[in-house]
Amino acid sequence: MLLNDAALNSPSGPVLSVARLSVSYGSIRALDDINFDIGVGEVVALIGANGAGKSSLLKALAGQIRHTGDVVIGGRNCHHLDRHVVGYIPQVSSADHSFPIRVRDVVLSGRRRFGRLGFRPGHTDIAAVESCLEQVGLADLADRPLSNLSGGQQQRVMLARALAQETDILLLDEAASGVDERRADALIDTFDMLADRGKSVLISSHNVAFVKRRFKRCIGINTSLLTDGNPSEVLDADTLTSLLSK
Repeated sequence: MLLNDAALNSPSGPVLSVARLSVSYGSIRALDDINFDIGVGEVVALIGANGAGKSSLLKALAGQIRHTGDVVIGGRNCHHLDRHVVGYIPQVSSADHSFPIRVRDVVLSGRRRFGRLGFRPGHTDIAAVESCLEQVGLADLADRPLSNLSGGQQQRVMLARALAQETDILLLDEAASGVDERRADALIDTFDMLADRGKSVLISSHNVAFVKRRFKRCIGINTSLLTDGNPSEVLDADTLTSLLSK
């Protein structure tokens, strides 16, 4: 599913708009009045300490948890939009990757939204899987069991699955966590390549040095939104203290 033409054809306009978004778990306020926009083809870091609300924000944007406020994609409010246009990729550590399933089949599961009950993949689905694996550099591992892959490779399989959904917005929770610098850089290179093709990426991280080195924009939260801009300009000592304290 593509977003509306106006959003896709206007590089300067937001593809994702978040207004007054709040999330509560009982009496605990996890997010409070979050507001920001992301444009077509942007790769943005979401930075904050563990427990600052990064995962809650990504899940809210993906429609996985209840929230107040508005999430607008391509000019349409998400309350009236199929959120399959958003690809959400959780932390590798939060998913069970020991289940005996091939890499190819994991990615193919992202195509289910294009079929009805009793989904049977066709030539288009199979070609899409091959293309997505090629994009993330895993074409040669298509028939490998997922459990045999490294954490970084598993993360790229989940990315290929999201791409197979033909999503325009990718939300990644700590995608570069637990992998070495070279593999983290390779992931960001992949995101930059996807951004050149019109995808928008929001990736959470608590690694300040990594964000400063590889991102042109970061959004910093600690329950509320504290900063938004170029990491080298907005992540000063005082801001970092507020962002990383819990």
